[in-house]
Amino acid sequence: MDSGDVKSAEGFFRSAAEQGEPTAQYNLGALGLSSQIMMGYEEEVEWLTRAAQAGMEPAYQILMQLNSQGSQ
Repeated sequence: MDSGDVKSAEGFFRSAAEQGEPTAQYNLGALGLSSQIMMGYEEEVEWLTRAAQAGMEPAYQILMQLNSQGSQ
């Protein structure tokens, strides 16, 4: 994915995420966490948390992994 594609995807995901779409929230948080888009850690975790609360299992798994890394 080139930077133009990522920027387009970010806009699409952000718009949908702000409207409460869990898959978009997950994708936005995951793109930030993988440094494909510029976003602070707190915002990344916030999007993943919202997705997990809406039942997105992959978001929950990432949060659990981050939590276990932080407690070591």
